[in-house]
Amino acid sequence: MQQSLKDTVPRNFSTGYIFADINNDLGDWSKTAQSHPLLAQMAYAYARRIAVQALYAQGLVDLNLVNHVHGIFKGIQAMTGHTVEFQEDALAEANRLIIEYHPIATGIFTKNLAHWYQVNSGPANQPQRTDAELFEMIFEHAYAYQEVLRTVQTINAGTQSSQAPEVQSRKAQEDEYYAEMREEAFAGLPLHHISREDAQAHAERKGLKVYRSANGSYFTAPEGYVEPDHSSFLDLDDDIVF
Repeated sequence: MQQSLKDTVPRNFSTGYIFADINNDLGDWSKTAQSHPLLAQMAYAYARRIAVQALYAQGLVDLNLVNHVHGIFKGIQAMTGHTVEFQEDALAEANRLIIEYHPIATGIFTKNLAHWYQVNSGPANQPQRTDAELFEMIFEHAYAYQEVLRTVQTINAGTQSSQAPEVQSRKAQEDEYYAEMREEAFAGLPLHHISREDAQAHAERKGLKVYRSANGSYFTAPEGYVEPDHSSFLDLDDDIVF
């Protein structure tokens, strides 16, 4: 049985910041990444992206580093790719690693961290924050977002009697929003399909092109897709030192 990411990442760092420890431990893991299964490599990319987004929110790294890690994330995603299901499994494995560092760092936290980053990231550095302040800020952000959804739901419910469109539940609104976030995460990713017909149908829905891989399988990607150079995707030596 293949070991998961959380079972193979060394715990070498104790910086005083949870996500700096995760980032740096992942840096050590990446030195042997090629010996691990593709799922673990993709989980590594998700975990490292989450870690640097948290460090950005804490004012400990700048946007350039986050963008650098995101570029590597996209490269590993293209290299391992295959299916949305594979990507979702990798994200789940990344979350299983992160929660090992702190029980509050759940999938709900990382999902809302991603939302916070999408709304608040920019060239200006964030003020420096402790781990406690980071968790407080992200959960306050999550609460505020839920309140917006609740308000919209209340307004929609109040207009339903005047032949308004069908009211979306708050759960449906959440699903729609996070589906959009997932679409962004997979944008540009070559997705493999079980048949040419399935690939063509997906390409028509998404405005993509169907390609055929060297092994004869079909995948979809944007027009002009060129497979990136994989040689440096795991060569990321960006330890955070305090």
